[in-house]
Amino acid sequence: KKVNVTFSIPVETHQLLRSFIGQSKMSAFVVQAINKALEQKKEHLKRAYVEAEKDPDILSQKPT
Repeated sequence: KKVNVTFSIPVETHQLLRSFIGQSKMSAFVVQAINKALEQKKEHLKRAYVEAEKDPDILSQKPT
């Protein structure tokens, strides 16, 4: 299932997308780029949690 999303990008970015990717393939390209960026963020967060589990100072802190 898909959802339509509206967002703004700089004119220069749009021009580059159209010239390199083509109007008809822009959505697929943007989805792929977003998914890649989200996966990187997820992996970064996962590594941060693993490191935090190893740190006794972080484990002993109580939430404020």
